[in-house]
Amino acid sequence: MIDFHSDAVWEKMIFATAIDGEAAAVLGTHTHEPTHLLHLFLKATAFLADVGMTGPMGALDGFPLTHVAVTYRGDEWAQVPTFTLADRPMTLRAVLLRVEGGRTRALSRND
Repeated sequence: MIDFHSDAVWEKMIFATAIDGEAAAVLGTHTHEPTHLLHLFLKATAFLADVGMTGPMGALDGFPLTHVAVTYRGDEWAQVPTFTLADRPMTLRAVLLRVEGGRTRALSRND
């Protein structure tokens, strides 16, 4: 299984296509926003552009959006309150794979 940490979906998908059959799965990370299209390539490599994050929902990397919004208002970082976890319901993003003999036979999301 390969964790491909990149912004660009096309980079992840091209890589997964290039190694189809050599890895059970290529699961993208980076944006923290889950994508929902699950792919199973011809030689049984699973692909998902972004699994998503585990942490507070509706937050940026687990932090309140107001902490990062200061730059859009033109405020200085020194005016940002201490970083704390966002007070939001938690989520666990995951992909379930059934792998047999190094090949993915089934895949699904947990949400």
